[in-house]
Amino acid sequence: MTGPLVAESAEAGRLGRSSRALVIGAIVALVAAIAGFWLGSLWGGRTQTATAYCSVLGAALLCGDEPGSGDYGGPASVAWTQDGALRLDGLPDCLDRRDSLIQVVIGYEEVEANGTRWNRVTWVDCDSAVPVP
Repeated sequence: MTGPLVAESAEAGRLGRSSRALVIGAIVALVAAIAGFWLGSLWGGRTQTATAYCSVLGAALLCGDEPGSGDYGGPASVAWTQDGALRLDGLPDCLDRRDSLIQVVIGYEEVEANGTRWNRVTWVDCDSAVPVP
């Protein structure tokens, strides 16, 4: 036998479960956001961008505000974009000719190790590439 009181009690139970699920979901999202921020602050610095002149020398990527200035560097295998697609590693297509100088937008982070600071290239935007004669 079901009456109005039983129906109201069942409805209240369903609302209670969905409210608990909502609260638990919000707590999980908050913890994940805090953990992500904390891990990101430990893992790396703040990425900045620059338009730089870049070339590849061996397995290294050398970039500068002026041709040959060496203001930025890192391994030649970096994350890069081209035609709206992201590649997570490898030599960027726009820098595939090792004897060329290309003006391109890069992302970099300031890094310090053993008392030495430098700007490590973290990504290259090949869509912005302009060959330098």
